[in-house]
Amino acid sequence: MKLKHLVILLTLWIMSALSLAQADTWSAYLFNSSTNALLRVYADGSTQNYPLGLPEGAQTNGRDLTFSPDGTIVAFCAMTYTAEAIPQSALLIVRDLINGQNLVERDLGLPSACRVGDAGFNANVSRVTLSVIYYFLGDPNVDSELPAWALLVIDTNTGEVLEELNADSTIATPINEVGFGALMPDVRVHTDESILFTVQPWFTGGAPEVPAYQWDLTNDTISTVDYWGNTSGVYLPDTGEFVFTSLNPDLPAANPGGPLPQTNTVNIVNADGNVYPIYVNSDEIVVSMAFIKDGQALALQLLGNFDPEQAENPQTLRWVALGRDGSLEEMIPNTLNFISVENAPAGFVSLNTAFDMETYGSSYTLEWVSDGVTTPLWSTEVAENGGFWDLIWTTPLSSIEVTPFTVAP
Repeated sequence: MKLKHLVILLTLWIMSALSLAQADTWSAYLFNSSTNALLRVYADGSTQNYPLGLPEGAQTNGRDLTFSPDGTIVAFCAMTYTAEAIPQSALLIVRDLINGQNLVERDLGLPSACRVGDAGFNANVSRVTLSVIYYFLGDPNVDSELPAWALLVIDTNTGEVLEELNADSTIATPINEVGFGALMPDVRVHTDESILFTVQPWFTGGAPEVPAYQWDLTNDTISTVDYWGNTSGVYLPDTGEFVFTSLNPDLPAANPGGPLPQTNTVNIVNADGNVYPIYVNSDEIVVSMAFIKDGQALALQLLGNFDPEQAENPQTLRWVALGRDGSLEEMIPNTLNFISVENAPAGFVSLNTAFDMETYGSSYTLEWVSDGVTTPLWSTEVAENGGFWDLIWTTPLSSIEVTPFTVAP
């Protein structure tokens, strides 16, 4: 056997062994928005239910939960409301899921809204961010002693506020001038030195582009950040890469047929700050993205073009994988189902949601796809008003080595 062939076989064996080792520690969290059920699913198909320890009648949102890297600690904001949908209580909860104990329960008073978001923890989980809206502009019940909004950094051991940026902060003037009736800071990256966040319009249906800021915790200053305000963008901490969609006016673009922004290009900002296009599609709209295959590829969810002359034909969705060499691989063919995708060892995991328009129920299937092999992990059927399951977290990527995406032609 030639040395070259031996090296190739050895490399493949090592990659296979690493995938198996990662599978032993990999898991995903599913959340039911109506029942507040949190379900952990492992690569071997076993599952574990974890109560969130919510006060009676309290609500939270699966997309507002943040997890420690090993998935054992969770933080979230829980609110209760009166029958008239008026806030009645609000708590920040940091919970040890394994021991079923709340590590922090901080009373937040009566804000109009609060959230932690999925990037709330710093690396060692010693701190968590919390965003709060205390009132909306024009609210007749304004408490003038409170700021309109606040972004807090909270100690996960004591529950004490370590840092605070709010509407009354001197450095917050540019943020207040954004003009949203109510704004919610949405943390995208939390390190010990700084916090990168966007400013989201609240209760307005969202926006495709919003302002983004870097809050320097050492100097207590803020600065604007380019590109991160694209709400469809995704970040890969291991490499410092950020990818986002845009519309190149010099190229044709598909018609989304609804509130989605019209786009035709996927761009990357690499760790050196260089920005360039890595994918162009004039026939479909990129709806969402996720790094998969342990960072070796980027999954793209594509929405078919809307033709107003054939409005009776529903638009379909499909997923493709963009390799770092510019190659494209079909992941999930055209479908009317809603399918979310996240990373899994040497592949990806997908949650397929199928709605029954006759019974108004729905069915869910979670599958792991690796090296062309599909492994069913979990499935369930939900009757009408039984809530919706959402794929909200997977084990973070392990150490990876990647090569740059190629520039799109």
